[in-house]
Amino acid sequence: MAHHRAMIHFLPESAPEPGPVPYADAVARLAGLRQALRLVDPAAAAPEPAVEPALTSPAAARCFEAKSQEMIAAAAAGIETVLALRDAGQEPNHAAMRRISDEIRGGLVELEQLLRR
Repeated sequence: MAHHRAMIHFLPESAPEPGPVPYADAVARLAGLRQALRLVDPAAAAPEPAVEPALTSPAAARCFEAKSQEMIAAAAAGIETVLALRDAGQEPNHAAMRRISDEIRGGLVELEQLLRR
């Protein structure tokens, strides 16, 4: 009896060009990052949300997608570290907390700039 192996492709042969990131999705990502910033540094000031959507070019959409994923992953890693330390009964280093909040704040500024392009 002959067995035939079928090849299963999980990734498309050619990736479609990303279109504009839906504005609601962009706003939700920024809101999540602002919440992460408040968790790490309750007194931190975050940039104000963009007033108008502007991710109309595919290049801006790709940049926003990549940068927002990078920032969300970094914020999640920072928050996990802080929570793990607190669960262990330790207080996180203030300089490390400041660096995490500065990174999130800087990422928010970059993302807001992309929304205004």
